[in-house]
Amino acid sequence: AVIGLETLTRSQDVTTDGEYYYFSGKHALEKTDLSCSEIIALNPDAITDELKEKYNSQHIGGISYFDGIIYAALEDSKEWKHPIIALYDAETLSYMGICYELPVSLQTRGVPWVAVDGENGVAYTGDSRNYTEIYKFSLSDFSYIETIALSEDVVKIQGGEIADGVLYCGTNDMTRAVFTIDLATG
Repeated sequence: AVIGLETLTRSQDVTTDGEYYYFSGKHALEKTDLSCSEIIALNPDAITDELKEKYNSQHIGGISYFDGIIYAALEDSKEWKHPIIALYDAETLSYMGICYELPVSLQTRGVPWVAVDGENGVAYTGDSRNYTEIYKFSLSDFSYIETIALSEDVVKIQGGEIADGVLYCGTNDMTRAVFTIDLATG
């Protein structure tokens, strides 16, 4: 079990490429072996000055991995004016100089998470609080594709990953549950 200062770099989300785990903290990215005992790479201040100045980014939330890239949801913390997805090199955890600003008309309370379905060239996000829908974007430029209505409300999704057409979402409400969402039907 990880306790103490190590948890600061592992407090937000986790993703994997099958060979390593990647963790996000509020300001950091960390890469470990699959036993989580050896740190392979660490970027303790992953929100660059450029991201801070241009977007007022202050918080890393959910992350997702595809094809050597970590996709990170960044927020300007309670201002909700600049929800972005920033790309990081999975080997070094360095910011690649590429980010996409999502429409505030959809992401009205920031962008707490992102889930990448690289095989289908899409990514999913959602607003925070109560979810009645999630949003689908093109992975190539994060242009909006469609809104997927959910068959029931899901409260406070904080992270998600996709496997076999299903979105697995972890929540940050009293249940701390993991929900499954069929991406074809909602």
